[in-house]
Amino acid sequence: MNIFLLLNTVLLINIILYSLTLEYVIIHGYSISRTKEEYLMYYSYIFLALNHRVSLVKLVDQI
Repeated sequence: MNIFLLLNTVLLINIILYSLTLEYVIIHGYSISRTKEEYLMYYSYIFLALNHRVSLVKLVDQI
């Protein structure tokens, strides 16, 4: 049980870090000159990673 609790905590920290990264990019991202396509790709990768992490947490919770 303790291993699952640790896994959950690590995944939660990762989710928080991802969301902070996303927030930073949204606030400061447009100062870097990039195309809209690059931004869309970057955002979609972050959201995919977030969704993956959330599904892993759900999976661990089910066990």
